[in-house]
Amino acid sequence: ASVLEHALRTLAKTEARGFGEHGLPLMGSGDWNDGLDRVGGESVWLGWFLSCTALRFASLLEKLDDRRAGHYDALSEQMGRAADNAFNGRWYLRAWRENGEALGDGERIDALPQAWAAFCPWASPEKVDLALDSALSRLVDREHGIVKLLAPPYTAADSPGYLSGYGEGYRENGGQYTHAAIWLALACLRRGREPEGRELLRTLLPETHDTAVYE
Repeated sequence: ASVLEHALRTLAKTEARGFGEHGLPLMGSGDWNDGLDRVGGESVWLGWFLSCTALRFASLLEKLDDRRAGHYDALSEQMGRAADNAFNGRWYLRAWRENGEALGDGERIDALPQAWAAFCPWASPEKVDLALDSALSRLVDREHGIVKLLAPPYTAADSPGYLSGYGEGYRENGGQYTHAAIWLALACLRRGREPEGRELLRTLLPETHDTAVYE
């Protein structure tokens, strides 16, 4: 638990970190996707991640009969419910910029918050299923056999960080980032959507790709 306490103290005390008006952790210089280094506002994904991490610490502390278990359980619920509120009717937002503009709204969707919502018990099951429906329809490119991290990609004009320097459709800017694609597959499996989860995992296998293209 001391590791999580250190993280929370860091969030609370450093100038670049803390919690925003939606009750979610601030992005700082980037969260999982460090290419989002100019967002500066709140990270929905980081809220899901903190919720899941706190819950695992609470479970461990309960087994150790440590009185701090309740504190982390409450923190998990607080973060999870705050992240669950970041739903736009079709999927979960990715973040808020410092100026209050939502990231991942409009027609842009990011795989991370949709996947991690499925890992959190405080998320609405109905919202999670809608979010996964949207992610599967918008991020899985069956023609080319890839699972995109986000879509559409960012241009230099609307870039939230250095990820636009990769070019549209490359790496974290709308290409496949297999680390995140596996989370999306796991989210489907967690929700009992085994055919879709298996399809995603098979799509990621090297044997399903043309080696002349993917090398």
